[in-house]
Amino acid sequence: MSDRFVRVWNGVGTIGRYIVAIVFTFSLIAVGYSDYARPVTGFGGKTLWDWMQVLGVPLAVALLVFFGGIAAQRAGRRAGLERELQSDRARE
Repeated sequence: MSDRFVRVWNGVGTIGRYIVAIVFTFSLIAVGYSDYARPVTGFGGKTLWDWMQVLGVPLAVALLVFFGGIAAQRAGRRAGLERELQSDRARE
């Protein structure tokens, strides 16, 4: 993941993230109830539940990896700041 994306995503804020999640959820629902699936693709007649079974696990894994990476970056940054603070205290 690029640093630019992470900076933009971190700048969005909590409300912005909720809005993204809501829009994404409604998009999934719209695709599930639409006639988007063509019979040629083999996805014709699929219900929302079928789409959730197909997309749910990969989406959950992607979200866990994404937010786990953010949490790891924050923990690493916090540990670095604590080490820097301890070294500053040791110099005094």
